[in-house]
Amino acid sequence: MIAIAPFSNDALRDWPIRNYAALVDLCLANLEQDVVLIGAGEQRQAIDCLVRGRPVNRVRNMAGIWSWPKTVENLRQADLIIANNSGLAHLGGQLGVPTLCIFAASHDPMEWGPRGPKVRLLYTDIECSPCAMARASGCPFGHACMIRIEPEMVFREAQSMLEAAPIAAE
Repeated sequence: MIAIAPFSNDALRDWPIRNYAALVDLCLANLEQDVVLIGAGEQRQAIDCLVRGRPVNRVRNMAGIWSWPKTVENLRQADLIIANNSGLAHLGGQLGVPTLCIFAASHDPMEWGPRGPKVRLLYTDIECSPCAMARASGCPFGHACMIRIEPEMVFREAQSMLEAAPIAAE
């Protein structure tokens, strides 16, 4: 299972949802693992757009469904976690699960990024980083730090991590 958490608690740290949609499609077309989308209950409706039109036997929206203990239990079994800089990325790192964190340039990833033996960060080190902006809407560069991270880049990194890690027990 690939667990994808497309939202953090701050839009500034969120990779565009259209990019997550493209990433889900790349995973479904090229990988054997199913995709489970996770998040808080208030994110469930937004996450539904990543499920709609995709095979229901391969993509599930568990946002707001799993309790916190169930989330921890299920993430321990994940082959890979993909998330923005969020609590779920930090949890994946602490659990020792392969975790790919898409990191906004608002903060220094070496200081604020998730830690763990199987954590990788995707970060665009651009001229304005770290900006310490409070909101993505205030970015004079159109949130370029996240826009420049292409779905294909994330997929290649995810595929590399899956090839390097043994498959978790079902």
